[in-house]
Amino acid sequence: MNTEPNQSERPEAHLDDTQARIRELEEKLCEAEQELDEATDIIKEQQVNFQRTQLEAADLKIDEGKAARTKLEQRIADLEDEPCPVPVVQEERRSGAVALTFKPVPPAILKATQTDLATLEALIGKLGWEELMYRLGVLITRQAQETQGPHKGALEAAASLVNLWGPSFYWCSEDVCRALEEQENRRISRRQTK
Repeated sequence: MNTEPNQSERPEAHLDDTQARIRELEEKLCEAEQELDEATDIIKEQQVNFQRTQLEAADLKIDEGKAARTKLEQRIADLEDEPCPVPVVQEERRSGAVALTFKPVPPAILKATQTDLATLEALIGKLGWEELMYRLGVLITRQAQETQGPHKGALEAAASLVNLWGPSFYWCSEDVCRALEEQENRRISRRQTK
């Protein structure tokens, strides 16, 4: 066997092939860079479009909010012009001689003394019915949350009931009645001036 290298292959030929390969790779690299630049431009454009879409959606929400506010303001103005029923305070109600339609059932043992009742009445006079019922509802709710055992359900039901009808005592306040009467008088005077 002949172990001598083939004399027909010259080192210049390898160099030419290598340089051609390098040029080919440089061209592919240049193409890849162009594709990367194009992809980057597309991504930037999509990000801009996405941000524009978000901005348009935010503008729509702002417009919807403005429209809702305008409707509410108009409704409030309409309500202010509508006649408001003024509760008529009857003399018998002021004296406390109102007949109850429901007679409360007392517990088996009444523990309150006359002094306790006087203290309770003074507290009602100080806080008013609305706040007193609110405070009572808060106390019963807290007790229902802390209680374990057979009475938990009864306390939860009582808390729900007091918290349900407690706000109705808002209308027992003389300040509320006075404010409603003043509102009605203002409405009447506005109509008379028109």
